[in-house]
Amino acid sequence: MGLEDSDDEEIERLLREVEEASSDAGRIYEPHAKQKAFHQAPQKIRAVFGGNRSGKTECGTLEARFHSTGDYPAWYPLAQRWSGPTRGRIVVTDYRKGGNEVLEPKIAQWFDPDSITKIERFMGHIVKLHIKHKTGGISTIDVMTHEQDDMAFEGWSGHWVWFDEPPPQNKFIACMRGLVDFSGRAWMTLTPISEPWIYDQIVTNAISEP
Repeated sequence: MGLEDSDDEEIERLLREVEEASSDAGRIYEPHAKQKAFHQAPQKIRAVFGGNRSGKTECGTLEARFHSTGDYPAWYPLAQRWSGPTRGRIVVTDYRKGGNEVLEPKIAQWFDPDSITKIERFMGHIVKLHIKHKTGGISTIDVMTHEQDDMAFEGWSGHWVWFDEPPPQNKFIACMRGLVDFSGRAWMTLTPISEPWIYDQIVTNAISEP
């Protein structure tokens, strides 16, 4: 549907979204103490728990931006940076809400639009982002959902994975296998835990570590 098929209210809404995204894009990120602690944590698997507007999705989005563009803030640990383009995954609950309503506005807010060289869509939903890395190369980010078959998560090799909300265990395991080649990292941004295995196998282990 083009703009010529939209009513005046819909056109105004679209223009407002574009204006808001443009004004916020690439703005300076000033993390609060807990956000900075998340970014600086050395663990291979990290998690941020919180409700709406707690800043957890900002953590996930900025972490993805740092790794895909190579533009790290001075306070980001040198040992946890990648020096070249990366291959990443963002796993959301579904494309309509998790992708369009939650993820896409955050990408528009926190990624400089000049850094996004290509956006691949399927049925109107973002499925892949191509990001300009500071070295001149291109990083890629695949956007996947819990609705997809488990086999769609297999056979991938990448540097990082971001799970926005608790993933099903089989999809998590497949993604973690894909991180082996690059000794990659994973992070989760969660509201209430809906997958009990996450607490049993990840949170409990982290609490018991010396």
